[in-house]
Amino acid sequence: MGPNGVPAFDTLHTSPISNPDARISSYQYTLGLQGFSSQIKCEYAASSPIAFNRIQGLDQTNGSCPLGQEVLPAQTRYLAIVSNFTLGFWACGQGNRDVDGNFASYLLYLRGYRIQDRNIGNITCTLSSVQHAVFDVRFSQRSGVFTAQNATHLSTRSPSDLIRQSILGLGAIVSEGQGTAGNTLSESVITFAVKLFGLSPSSRNETYLGLFEAMLQGIIEYEVSPTFPFYG
Repeated sequence: MGPNGVPAFDTLHTSPISNPDARISSYQYTLGLQGFSSQIKCEYAASSPIAFNRIQGLDQTNGSCPLGQEVLPAQTRYLAIVSNFTLGFWACGQGNRDVDGNFASYLLYLRGYRIQDRNIGNITCTLSSVQHAVFDVRFSQRSGVFTAQNATHLSTRSPSDLIRQSILGLGAIVSEGQGTAGNTLSESVITFAVKLFGLSPSSRNETYLGLFEAMLQGIIEYEVSPTFPFYG
């Protein structure tokens, strides 16, 4: 919305900024963006509930959770083209459910298969403190970027279906991002780490975990922002 935004979403009235004769050298504006406030912490793990199988020429990913901790629908299977850089995904709940059906936290599992077992292996990420939130997002014409501020409004309740749907969406992104030459999510993290931090693409490092945290949190929060109303 607004100058330099998506035209279809722009409901703002005409302003002096849009007048080329005004010769405004710089401007900024702030919008309220709804989404999630959450925390994600990732760690390398010795094991994973994710299992890989070959079925009808495709890689199949599934997993299991302790009884009563299931998040994904029964019989969930992720199918992807066979690759030496396969990335698997699964999710489980953790702790007791609250009155809205939410778990205290959620475990998001990533597992690198074949070549990606060397630099990803098994990663377990804990998603917690999930709340509806509204953030102040500021656009600066001088820098040409958006910057997000701390949440200005937090809801004390989040419908369980909202969290479940966002996790389902994350799983779909991981699965559909699989190609013969790599997985979009993992390759984005690895390429960023190699170019910016000079890390080896074939070894594990705590910096990779931080990047996966930011990537997963960003995807989940982005999925929610345009879809669901804020619940006060």
